[in-house]
Amino acid sequence: MKHRLATFAALLLLAFGAQAQNTDTIVYGHPYEREPEFPGGLKALVEFFNDNIRYPLEAQDYHIEGKLYATFMVNSQGLVRNPRIILGLPGGCNQAALDAIRRMPRWEPGRQRSGGKWAPVNVQFNLPVNFNLEKDTT
Repeated sequence: MKHRLATFAALLLLAFGAQAQNTDTIVYGHPYEREPEFPGGLKALVEFFNDNIRYPLEAQDYHIEGKLYATFMVNSQGLVRNPRIILGLPGGCNQAALDAIRRMPRWEPGRQRSGGKWAPVNVQFNLPVNFNLEKDTT
């Protein structure tokens, strides 16, 4: 059996639940926000996950598949902070996803217009991660 991890596809951005956070204010979906950006954009983010997440052996052995949901903050300096699992999977999948999130490089931080200028803000993301076993057809 060949094993493959399908992390996320073009629906990645649609699945992000993003909210900007300024020290004591949370702003939802205003048109003047700029979302944080992974270095190289969406394609680079998908490649990063494909290169940095490993299907846990326990999950492979027990044929565990499914989708988990992680959340993390991209802070105003572009650093990934406080990753955690919202809805998880057994077999080491949660830890595999968290390990990959913790290895992410610095992002371009999110920005919000404040007093005529773009100010960096904290942005919380919810990220789905799919674990799927691919059957070997040979």
